[in-house]
Amino acid sequence: MTPERKKELQVKIFKMKEAQVSFYMSARQIGVHPFLEIAGFMAEQIKMYQGMFEAGIDFTENAIQGRPTELAYIAEKFDCIFGPALTDKPNRQAFLASLAKKGGWELSS
Repeated sequence: MTPERKKELQVKIFKMKEAQVSFYMSARQIGVHPFLEIAGFMAEQIKMYQGMFEAGIDFTENAIQGRPTELAYIAEKFDCIFGPALTDKPNRQAFLASLAKKGGWELSS
């Protein structure tokens, strides 16, 4: 990665952090907890991009590479946002099937 590209990526991370804080402040004023949880999801996503950047990976051209603890946090945020919808088995199956199809992986039985 060139020094110029590194600087561009650092600027992108900075701007994402600014956008996340702005969203958080607006969502907090709105006062809908599941909507506010999206800000936590965004913060974790930015943290994962930062980790990719530090590993020399251009996060603008690659899917997020998260660790199990980070992915568990994302799952917690999804539960806060979509939990009741995903407790319904047909909804959950449709959600997971869509993820599997998009990601090119198979669901185990």
